Amino acid sequence: MSCGCLGGSSLPKPPSGDVEDEIVTEVVTEEVVTELQKGGLKDIFMPSALGNTGGQLTGPLRDHLLDPSSSLGWVNFILVCGWPHMRLAVNAMAQRIFAAEMTTALRSAREASKVDIDVETRLEFDIGNSIPNLTNIQVIHDKNYGGIEGIELSADLDMTSGEGFSVKVRLNGTVAGIPMHVVVGVKSFKLNGTGCLMLSPLLDKIPVFSGFKFYFLDLPQLDYELKGINKAGKILGSIVSNLIKTVTGTLLNKFVVPGGIYIPLVTIPPALKMKAETPEPDGYIVVNVHEAKGVFGGDMVFFSKETSDPSVKITLGNASFESSYKANTSTPKWDPPESAFLPVLQGDQIISFAVEDVDVTVREVLGTMSCAVGKLYDESKGRKRWLEMNLTEQGRAKRSDVEIKADRMGVCVSTEFLAVTALPAAAGPVRELASGLLHALGGPRQLTQDFVPLLRLCTVKLLGLDCSPLSAEEVFFTTAIVQVASGTPPKGFFKEVPYSSYSSITDVLPQAPQSGGVTVSPPLRSKKAKKWGAEENVKGSFLPNVSPQAQLMIERLSKDKGMSIAEIASVADLPEDQVKLLVGLDRSLQVAWHQAFHQFMEYPGGTVTVEVTREDHTSLGTAKLDLAEVEASPDKTKTFKIPLEGNRYCTDLHLVLEIELKGFKRGELEPHTVSDRFADANTCASRQVLKFAEDF
Repeated sequence: MSCGCLGGSSLPKPPSGDVEDEIVTEVVTEEVVTELQKGGLKDIFMPSALGNTGGQLTGPLRDHLLDPSSSLGWVNFILVCGWPHMRLAVNAMAQRIFAAEMTTALRSAREASKVDIDVETRLEFDIGNSIPNLTNIQVIHDKNYGGIEGIELSADLDMTSGEGFSVKVRLNGTVAGIPMHVVVGVKSFKLNGTGCLMLSPLLDKIPVFSGFKFYFLDLPQLDYELKGINKAGKILGSIVSNLIKTVTGTLLNKFVVPGGIYIPLVTIPPALKMKAETPEPDGYIVVNVHEAKGVFGGDMVFFSKETSDPSVKITLGNASFESSYKANTSTPKWDPPESAFLPVLQGDQIISFAVEDVDVTVREVLGTMSCAVGKLYDESKGRKRWLEMNLTEQGRAKRSDVEIKADRMGVCVSTEFLAVTALPAAAGPVRELASGLLHALGGPRQLTQDFVPLLRLCTVKLLGLDCSPLSAEEVFFTTAIVQVASGTPPKGFFKEVPYSSYSSITDVLPQAPQSGGVTVSPPLRSKKAKKWGAEENVKGSFLPNVSPQAQLMIERLSKDKGMSIAEIASVADLPEDQVKLLVGLDRSLQVAWHQAFHQFMEYPGGTVTVEVTREDHTSLGTAKLDLAEVEASPDKTKTFKIPLEGNRYCTDLHLVLEIELKGFKRGELEPHTVSDRFADANTCASRQVLKFAEDF
């Protein structure tokens, strides 16, 4: 088959004017998708801007692909042509990732239940012939993705199991001494979400794109049906079902922005790779929760309507916030408001709200809504707005349609945006706040009091482990667990409230003291370290005439002797760009992670603790660093090479990492696109139309 340009004879003109993001949007209709799935594209020829290559294509698919206003239909066409190969690649990757996650889940289940679980798992996986449907396809030129330039292709992805789909999980071993030989399968599945493919960073030479990263804008919706679970018995079946649920949930969360999987096409300096793989957020949206109405749950009160113990949960990416709950009320108020600080990488990310009834053991969801975070910000920046909730089955259970209409459920919020910015050299630890800046629960939530200068974004860049080549095998595949802990808050940061002023026990239930509520972020856990020493062959990084010894010498001349790139290039008789690459690769490290973690902090100070563990979870030691050292640095960046305390395996083992501190300023959240996806509730069942009201 040969084909030329898969669009029309002319491409849409780019937007005029000096704009930050250049956007081309294309909606692929269901009729077109149906034509694509029929597989009738195998032997066709398509006319292009260069002329007709022969053959004919008829029907709505031809009209769509050859429409001069359509330029993105080729994306689905590529997916159809490449699916046989993608299927094999996805199958191999799924088996590898699933095996690792199942091993971790089994270990966690054993530790949590105190039950002797000795089980081996094996996955047989085939994604099948069903090709994903891509709609609402967009291409965005992002000039500041984590501080670098990239091109993003995004689309609403819907996929349903079809012919050839097969998933079997074989578990063999014992649970509490009981033999376990179970084969559990997945009968069917359905997946939908907004997937993105980011091509970044951009280079000035072939292949132009350094690599690509796939991720979801928000947590995709996955529905699946198990088979064979009954044969495992009541107890074992429950264990297996929970294991599969845990593993699938963990895997999906790992693909939610800023997570995802990055595939490098060429070797680039780790500092640049980390920006593409684990990008720094553009800033943080502050969502202030003021009050809610119409929250009628299952708590009975004599001679009145059912009330509830309401709490508001807000989710953005893989971070979430839960407000404290108010007991026995349908109209809760939070005064002062409780604030969620959630990282934003782009304005098209989906932010979700859920109103929950908090009981002793469960949180029952009564109402939900979701929208683009950029849309929410535009409508509620600096002012209170009501968000109308869509009732769940639980929310509708004890209310008539008349009652639902009369008492609509809503949440009142306001927002502001904090952009990440460099800290001035004079910034440093704050011991005490000036008088007059006290407030009830702390945190920079009150618009009338500016606590923004206290805020910090702590970035921990895990580089790798330095040891002798003989010890490399001991530290290969190690994992680092990072903890960023706040230090002592500045004096005057909190307003002390005497115990006698609390009106009831509900006023002193556990809640985060800084901003009210609890913010939950995924654990800062690295991927497994890979071999990285100068003797290792890293794709595309070296020329035959640059020996491993010369590579290490070039690195030492830069870092130990302080020579410039130009000076080293002259001495080594190598081009400057190659010398710059070799210096930035840090080939003196025997193993490397090259992974960054970003943590929001409400005031300066604190510590960073890193524990390195082997595959069997035995610890190689811990390093603890004081952030005051970084605050004291003029550029607020410091590289550490520190021995691990408690290490009993490698006497010459050192952890190498870089810590960077940045600040915040009040700014504007700039959405990448004014998206139409929320104007049509049928685009994706998991999203609803955004409803605002001045009065509720």
